[in-house]
Amino acid sequence: MSAKLKYFVIYKPDGMLTQFSPEGDKLTLKDMGFDFPTDVYPVGRLDELSEGLLILTNDKALNSKLLDPKFKHSRSYWACVSGQITDEAINQLEKGVSIKLKNS
Repeated sequence: MSAKLKYFVIYKPDGMLTQFSPEGDKLTLKDMGFDFPTDVYPVGRLDELSEGLLILTNDKALNSKLLDPKFKHSRSYWACVSGQITDEAINQLEKGVSIKLKNS
């Protein structure tokens, strides 16, 4: 019998790690006050200082479709900038920014 697929869509706040395992005194998903099943994991990551939508699931096929480079798809992000920003930086952001990872 196969495991029942589970999906959670949550808001990860600023200042929280996208993981369940403790790391020093930093907040983690365990600190959200929900009793997540032990077989669900975050799909992707938001760094500690990012906030936003996060999917947690035990659906390995969904995880693969969203994260495996062979299923390449465009992504859009909304960013909030603190402090002063130049017209040149705004123009560059409007044109789009490519992000290349070391292992890509």
